[in-house]
Amino acid sequence: MKTFKVGILSVMVGVALLFGIQSTALGVPYMEVVIGDFIHAPIIVVDGSVNDLSNVTGAVAVSTSYQGWTINVVTGVSYNNLGSVSQPYIDLNTINVSSTGGGTIIVGVDVIGFTGPIAAGKTGPFFMEVGGTTSGKVDIYAMYDVNTLWNGANLGANQIGHLGQFSGGAFSASGYTSTFNNADPYALFLQANITHTGASSTSLDADIQGKVPEPISLILLGSGLAGAGLYRRLRKPKKA
Repeated sequence: MKTFKVGILSVMVGVALLFGIQSTALGVPYMEVVIGDFIHAPIIVVDGSVNDLSNVTGAVAVSTSYQGWTINVVTGVSYNNLGSVSQPYIDLNTINVSSTGGGTIIVGVDVIGFTGPIAAGKTGPFFMEVGGTTSGKVDIYAMYDVNTLWNGANLGANQIGHLGQFSGGAFSASGYTSTFNNADPYALFLQANITHTGASSTSLDADIQGKVPEPISLILLGSGLAGAGLYRRLRKPKKA
C-alpha cells in the first residue's frame, strides 16, 4: 500500500522536479494533464506549454480553477523521470482539490509513446496504487488507447483498471490492471474522478507502472513533494 512517509529518495526526486534538474533521458514523451467534467470544455496542459509550471520534460504541474473547483496543485510525471517507454510509469498527484458546492471533477495524466511490456501479443498487466484523503468520493481509473491523446471523449470503453470507490477520510489501495491486445505504440491515461456533495477537499497520489514496485518506491513519490513545494511557493505572499 502507498504510504505518505517522505524518504530521502522522495526529497531528491522532488527537488529535481521542482527546480528543473533532469534525470537521465529515456526518450522524449508527449504528455498532458487534463482537468474536466465531460460537460464543459476541459483544461488541457501539455508538457512544456506556457501553462505548465514545471520546466522539466516529462513532468507537468498545474495550478488553476475550473467550474467552481480550486485545483491548488496537480502534477503528472512519467518518463524521462519515472520508468521508460518499454516500462511505463505514470504518477498523478493532487494537493487540495477543493469545492464549495457539489459535482464531479476529472483530473488525469495522458502519456503517449509507450511500447511495452508486451508478451504473447498482450500488453500489460500494470500495477496500480493510490493513497490519499477525501471528504468526498474518489475513483481511480486506468485506460489505454492507440497512441492517441485525450480529446474530451469518454475513454471508458478502453478501461483496464479501477481502484475505489473511496470516501470518508484516508484511503489506500493497490491492484493489477487487465491486459489488452498488442498496440505498439500506445497511450496510457491515469484518471481520478473526484465527487463532492458540498464544501470538500481531496488530495491523492496515484500511479500505474509496468512492473511490481520495489519497497522504496512505495513512499510518497517525488511528484507529490514537488507539488507540495510548488503549493507553498504559490501561496507565499509577494513582497511589496
